[in-house]
Amino acid sequence: MQRAPKWAIVFHLALALLLFSLPGLRLGIAAWHLSRQQWIVFGGLAVAYLAGALLLTVRERVRAPQWLVALLIALATFGAVTIVQVMLDYQFPRLAYVAAVVLGGVGLTIYPYASRILAPLAILVSLAAATALALPAMTKVTIRADAPMHRESARLGTSLYDLDVTWYRNVIPSGAKFSAFGSIAEFENGYLVATGDGDLYRVKLPPDAPAQVEHLPTRVPLNIAAFDKATGQNGSGQFFRIMDVRARERNGKLQVFASHHWWNESAHCSVLRVSLLETTHEQLASTSLDGDWTTVFESRPCLPLIGKDWPFSGMEGGGRLRLLDDSTFLLTVGDHGFNGVVYPTDYVSDSSASYGKTLKVHLGGDKRVEVFTIGHRNPQGLFIDASGKVWETEHGPEGGDELNLLEAGINYGWPHVTYGTNYGKLTWPRNPHQGQHNGYRLPIYAWVPSVGTSNLIRVQKDLFAAWKDDLVVATLVGGEIFRLRLDGSRVVLTEPVKVGERVRDVLENGAGEIVLWTDSRSIAVVRPGEASARRTTSVTSPDRGQ
Repeated sequence: MQRAPKWAIVFHLALALLLFSLPGLRLGIAAWHLSRQQWIVFGGLAVAYLAGALLLTVRERVRAPQWLVALLIALATFGAVTIVQVMLDYQFPRLAYVAAVVLGGVGLTIYPYASRILAPLAILVSLAAATALALPAMTKVTIRADAPMHRESARLGTSLYDLDVTWYRNVIPSGAKFSAFGSIAEFENGYLVATGDGDLYRVKLPPDAPAQVEHLPTRVPLNIAAFDKATGQNGSGQFFRIMDVRARERNGKLQVFASHHWWNESAHCSVLRVSLLETTHEQLASTSLDGDWTTVFESRPCLPLIGKDWPFSGMEGGGRLRLLDDSTFLLTVGDHGFNGVVYPTDYVSDSSASYGKTLKVHLGGDKRVEVFTIGHRNPQGLFIDASGKVWETEHGPEGGDELNLLEAGINYGWPHVTYGTNYGKLTWPRNPHQGQHNGYRLPIYAWVPSVGTSNLIRVQKDLFAAWKDDLVVATLVGGEIFRLRLDGSRVVLTEPVKVGERVRDVLENGAGEIVLWTDSRSIAVVRPGEASARRTTSVTSPDRGQ
């Protein structure tokens, strides 16, 4: 038998601990807050590694190369854990799992050759394991501090326009949690920006100068600190956040609406709220009005936390808000994972629950709420065009992002049918006919693979004459927006436009420019290039028909 070097035990134990620590490093939470499932899976990987190390240490010499023996042992030990976790269908961070298997395989393979450097290697791996354990407990999710705020220009080519894009980079400072996400709305002669963590900014965008940014003294009432305290986790990492902001003048007052999560400390559960602030422009700019918000909507039931590793699916919150008239608004509410698959309870199919629906909320004394449509997963886009048609975009699971034309009383199918599949799978478990959308209203268009649809607009003004009445859909995957040409309610053309950013929100301003708010805390103003109108009207294509 081979005798293990003195540092072998330190090396193997430290590497096993590092493998176990990877999901906490990936999720930004301490290892002792991992769920029981993740303890089983990643603890199993650590044990599998130690078993492989033991086999390598005590094995009889064979004629096969040492690296091949180590590789075969790695495949056998890690393969056993992989088979078990697939059979149990556990939820875990797959990137961390792959990293653990690769790192463990590398550790087993290099170990037979590392006798001369095993001591420093063991110390290095021990330091890495200690860091992986300590870092998630000491830090919170942050957005990287980018370059200072600046202005730059770009030109994008499309089939009908050369687009001039003015980028106002890093408009909002990097926050302690996540100052990206959030929403943008037209406001006075500029824009109102609500960040994901509740700050409000007034932004003006001069055409030939850097952005003028004013941090307002009032915050949206997002009690993320209470969520952090109750869960021991980083609320921004769980997407406990602001979803949308709207502003309007009514009866001489400024009204600001914000949709956001709220943590109910006494009941230990969360809801989606819409809060309303009635004030004046002068007060909003000069005075802290944090205590003046009123609640005009609160989802039901209050959602419990599920598990420890990912107890709150705020990324599936929806939360897009559109004002219908003086006394009503439409609101999208995502399923927050309560669809009978991610979490066992299906609140989408429950007519008394708010989740997985679009709602019509009345602002009268009774704050009456009507279910407008049902059957939605994560509806992050909502737009009402000049004809009164209601357009909605939503995230599918893996594939199946949808564009829907909403009509009152219609069921759009989720979670029973989808063109997507469960993450890492080839099926959606509740769909009786995979790849079909039978029995429910079909989407107007669906994307496979997913593009991560966020908000959308329908071009209404004349600046983009060749795009008028087209839909522009913002996305979070691939750095693209999509232009969709409609024939009635049928999509006849989709054109991706590469902007190079995750686009969280989109609007058409009073001048007809298309304005994008991105996850890098930047704003882009899109206009037709100077030569585009001449090119599109003066150049005609020859008739190539045969």
